[in-house]
Amino acid sequence: MNSTAVDVVVGLVLIYGMLSSICSVLNEYIQRIFDARARQLERALQTLLADRDGALFTAVKNHVLVRATSQTSTAMPSYLPASTFAQALFDALVARVNAEHPLTFKRLRDGIQQIPERSDARTALLSLASAAEGDLAAFRARVEQWFDDAMDRLSGTYKRHVTLWLLALGFVVAAATNADTLLLVQRFAHESALRSAVAARAGDLVVAAQRPASAASPPASPVAPDAGAAAMREPATGLDLQTDVEQLQQLDVMFWDTTRMTTAADAARYPLAMRRPEQTASWLGWLARKLVGLVLTALAISIGAPFWFDLLGRAVNLRSTGPRPTKTTARSAATSGP
Repeated sequence: MNSTAVDVVVGLVLIYGMLSSICSVLNEYIQRIFDARARQLERALQTLLADRDGALFTAVKNHVLVRATSQTSTAMPSYLPASTFAQALFDALVARVNAEHPLTFKRLRDGIQQIPERSDARTALLSLASAAEGDLAAFRARVEQWFDDAMDRLSGTYKRHVTLWLLALGFVVAAATNADTLLLVQRFAHESALRSAVAARAGDLVVAAQRPASAASPPASPVAPDAGAAAMREPATGLDLQTDVEQLQQLDVMFWDTTRMTTAADAARYPLAMRRPEQTASWLGWLARKLVGLVLTALAISIGAPFWFDLLGRAVNLRSTGPRPTKTTARSAATSGP
């Protein structure tokens, strides 16, 4: 791979990483506003503890230990430890029999028998209790594993949910910043000054990321940092949302040129300007290519910032090593004398 191709790859990966970082921060705020994790956990518990009247789920949800892990007094927590779930479930089961006596395996089994018949929760808990063979500690361990398995499935569902959000946000951000993959490849391939500037910025970012934390961190301030600014920071990149946007602006590789509208004749002189909406094949072709480029960028953004910044480090290292010498050159160097 020649140096130009490597620089094009470095430029694309850098842009994808910065935009992915921006979308990750935006997605985190959106999920926090809609309380997506807590809502999905609540639905998962409803499925896990499904019975006819929903009393078992309600008792577990309102348990003092579960409420203690929630950020509010009424909502579900975003994360629930398996040990907390098991204790809340056991307390809910024994409360159906007699809450004043010590917890025993028999009382738990009697509590399970009080769950309405033909309930999924009753069937599952009876199966776990039978496998424990009267051992309370073994029963607790099996209940915790049952919960962990359900949470693993929930994690997969949540990851797919986040990926869809990142895909949608990626297209919006790509359209807003004019991050057209086809246009980026064209510009990186033909504009050497831009290619060099982006490659230099990528190298600086990789060096900063590899620097020891003690050397990279500023001196501790006596004033507590702003919580909102800390939440905006993207751990995978070491940058924050405002820094990402400023870096993209300084690179002058994206963002629409809002001062002019171009036609097919002068589009090459102003690659960042929008095309004048003329009902011609040329304008429709431009629109089709633009949509394809934006969709490609959105797909890349949905992969996530950690992937792109890890790949950026490898691409920069490959660029710094330079091309491998040809066999003829290597042979000549080996046979040449002083």
